[in-house]
Amino acid sequence: MVEAELTGLRFAGRTSSGIHYADAAGTPRLRVGEAVAVDAAGRSATLAAAVDQGRLEFLVPAAFLAGAQYPVAIDPVISPEFGMDTPVRLATYEGQDSPSVAWDGTCWLVAWRDFRMEDPPFVFGARVGANGVILDPGGLQISPVGDFLERPSVAGRAGEFLVTWVDSRGGAANVVAARVGDDGTLPDGAGIPLSPQPQAQVHPSAAGFAGGFLVVWADSRNDLGDGNTDVYGIVVRSDGVPSGDEFPVSLAPGAQSGPSVAAVGGTALVVWSDLRSGSSPGQQDIYGARVVDSSGGVGLPDSAGILLSRSSADPKAGGAPGLQLNPSVAASSDRFLVAWEDRGKDAEGDISATLVSLEGVVLQPGGIPVCALPALQSGPAVGSDGARFFVVWEDRRGGGQDLYGARIDASGGVLDPGGIPVSLAQINQSRPSVAYGGGSYLVAWDDNRSGLFTDIYAARVTPEGGLLDAAGLLVSSAENQQQLPMLGWNGSVYLAAWRDFRREGGFDIQATRLTTAGSVIDPWGIHVSTRGSFNSYPAIGASGDDFLLAWEYQAPGDDHNVWGRRVSGAGRVLDADDLPIAVTDGEQFRTAVQGGGETGWLVAWGDDRADEDFDLYAAVVDRAGRIVTPQNGFVLSGNPELQFSVRLAWNGSNYLAVWRDSRNNPSDSYDYANRICDIYGRLISPAGELLGTEDIPICILPGVTKRYPTVATDGTDFLVAWEDNRGSDYNIYGTLVRSDGAVVRPAGMVLCEAGGRQLAPTASFDGTNYRVVWQDARSGATQIYGREISTAGVPLDPADGFLIDGEARNPLLPWVASSGAGRSLLLFQSPSSPSHVGRVFGRTIASDSHLPPLFDSQPSLVAKVGDVYSYAAHASDPESIPLAVSALQLPGWLALTSGSGGTAVLSGRPRPEDLGVNRVVLLAGDAYWTTAQAFEVVVTGDAPPVFTSIDPAGTGIRVCWAASAGRSYRLEASEALGGAPWVEVATVVADGASACHLDSAPAGAARFYRVIQVP
Repeated sequence: MVEAELTGLRFAGRTSSGIHYADAAGTPRLRVGEAVAVDAAGRSATLAAAVDQGRLEFLVPAAFLAGAQYPVAIDPVISPEFGMDTPVRLATYEGQDSPSVAWDGTCWLVAWRDFRMEDPPFVFGARVGANGVILDPGGLQISPVGDFLERPSVAGRAGEFLVTWVDSRGGAANVVAARVGDDGTLPDGAGIPLSPQPQAQVHPSAAGFAGGFLVVWADSRNDLGDGNTDVYGIVVRSDGVPSGDEFPVSLAPGAQSGPSVAAVGGTALVVWSDLRSGSSPGQQDIYGARVVDSSGGVGLPDSAGILLSRSSADPKAGGAPGLQLNPSVAASSDRFLVAWEDRGKDAEGDISATLVSLEGVVLQPGGIPVCALPALQSGPAVGSDGARFFVVWEDRRGGGQDLYGARIDASGGVLDPGGIPVSLAQINQSRPSVAYGGGSYLVAWDDNRSGLFTDIYAARVTPEGGLLDAAGLLVSSAENQQQLPMLGWNGSVYLAAWRDFRREGGFDIQATRLTTAGSVIDPWGIHVSTRGSFNSYPAIGASGDDFLLAWEYQAPGDDHNVWGRRVSGAGRVLDADDLPIAVTDGEQFRTAVQGGGETGWLVAWGDDRADEDFDLYAAVVDRAGRIVTPQNGFVLSGNPELQFSVRLAWNGSNYLAVWRDSRNNPSDSYDYANRICDIYGRLISPAGELLGTEDIPICILPGVTKRYPTVATDGTDFLVAWEDNRGSDYNIYGTLVRSDGAVVRPAGMVLCEAGGRQLAPTASFDGTNYRVVWQDARSGATQIYGREISTAGVPLDPADGFLIDGEARNPLLPWVASSGAGRSLLLFQSPSSPSHVGRVFGRTIASDSHLPPLFDSQPSLVAKVGDVYSYAAHASDPESIPLAVSALQLPGWLALTSGSGGTAVLSGRPRPEDLGVNRVVLLAGDAYWTTAQAFEVVVTGDAPPVFTSIDPAGTGIRVCWAASAGRSYRLEASEALGGAPWVEVATVVADGASACHLDSAPAGAARFYRVIQVP
């Protein structure tokens, strides 16, 4: 038995995936899966795990121990998952549209259609406080699955919301609902089916009604082939259970569509567009009917419907031919207001309305002209503060699509004849929804100001018509999207890079350094790419202490090219401009980079400049960042058909390039991913010379698709691995390739042929064995598995590999690199929680169970010009292994004096030119792991600035601090202490003993400030 005492987390249960531990709040933090014992001869045994009075136990079979050659290790050990950088909140990549908003007495809930998980869309939502603070900045996933058609509808009542949407997973479109608590809880995980009819139900609308909710929709169950729909409804109790059966609200001839509902107490008014008056869309009117609560269920006093609009059907009321459509209704304490898009007199469309009493009397039969200005007004939404109403609509008077609103009093008087501008942001704002609560209206809408995708924005408007949030509140925010992780090792630190969406209009390449133990050295990342638009598919190689990153760049409408940039081991971007590695005709993309010791780097890529199929080109970049081979590269492999998906390794003498190659399987298909390909390779000298007379056939099998080759080296020979579909599905195969190019097993050897698909392998050498890692679908959900292979090319047990990441949340595209000594770092992308936005995560993998050291001292973060700064650093090792503290990154005025026993003293005297933020990175390392302590020392001059007041003022926050006259100060703000970057607000020159600045921060936003004196 192997036994371990665990502290810091508590046992939280056991499942088929392992033993789970949680923190004091109950949040799951660690899962311990199955372990494997390996002896010195490579024999292994799977170990059963158990928990006994807080101790974790692994039971080692007696038969294994009896024949074991010592030492015996439980191999490998895998760390908990960790993220690459601190998330930045911004507009969610992919589209969000069609919002609906309601108030429940405590907060608003905005729900919308969301494509962040790509097609099909899901229903997401976010609560918004009365002060305008977004309470769920990552969003709430409300629908359990995707695939729905239209905008959701939200209704609110005391302490809870009901969200309804259309779900078409079963083939027909049906109405589904789910409750959301005002604390963000989601009690109806699978949703509540409201109308499981075989015919379609669309366009649901919901309102609080008689202690529960009333939901209505357009229903095609009575469609006789003429496309007609009726209006049906159902009452849902506050516990989420439908009360009684669904019932018809309108069965009139022709189509009734687009219903909207509002209620006051036990009386509701349902309104819709109606075609009963004519056979063409030009005769569409607005009708309504009341639904009342009664002891027997519901009453329907207006079975024939109530004509509401000024239409050709009622010429005495002053109607005119044309469309009246898209109605919206709201309830005050004693009446309803119905607004609609009116094209009776103006083909472009105006906004009209009418008041309706609780008894169903139309109080303005001729209608209320809310807005009849030139240009299109459309898509109205209505809310009420209990006495008056607020109508919001889309308006094209300015050329673009903006939002305007107007208040209407209880007698039908329009208080804002010209309209109140709600949002005049650039490009288009559309599909508004509005609800009143907490002293103001909240208007939510689709917003395309980014020019890339629509997002959900909102703004509060007071009952007096004052706009509280002139810039709008971004509701559908999420963590910055991260994809396509890549990793390199320079002998001291790892550099991780990925495609990052943290600005409007495109992707950048972002990076961070990490220690062997997974300490994130640059929590705000290193911004690598400087070109606009789209930067993707980064690749990394190390030469000496420096890294070279290369990636694809594409300007809108242009081809892809290859650009690069160097980053030092100290985290400094070394090139003032991006390096044009391959900028020529055709497409250049899917890059690979490999460092060649101290000589520089080899960069390779797919290129169609001479062939509509791709050839391979390459370039050599020296340590100074100069491209020393011909401009735009030399031909690495230009055979007929497809050469693609290249990877590189360096064994200390030469490079080996490996790739997919379809020369033996000619095809005109542009489905490159599924072309039948073989694996070829080529040895290349450090200077870029092709060695040998022809490409090396690494694995050729007729009719078998081989994809995603990967290569690693032990310093002499190479291991090549790939996906292979020679069986019933894709599995992982591989072979050794000698340093002279000889292929040891031309047919390949099985590395994993478990059930399901094994895809996207990546390989490294950890100083003892090769380690191949891949994404694996053997359990149905995607997981990450790995297997070790000896330098002799023998796959080690277990035969189907070991589980690395088994959480059922779709980890994808693993990439592994090794620092030696049996240690590797794994990166992968996976949806984050709760945003469901792709983020890059990591795990460390070790061939032993040694634990990393920890810093147990905290530095001072402020220094004064001319005064001595000193920090006594101390680190400890959980196993009392000797360790040392060193400096990875220091400003020039600081020096580190290392001591014994994990101690060191950091000291120095800052100068006036050192004013501002100074970055420090210390390392604590034992014989196995390295851990970082990264922090910033702010150097101040004179007396340190001290805040004297931070107060709301008008549309912003007025910040004042004690200062020295004539000195310059930089005011910075952050969304969270320790959880968001510091962003410069302003630089202020003090004209006396104090300085002030008015920060136009979003009203109600969380905001922290710091002041730094600058030279």
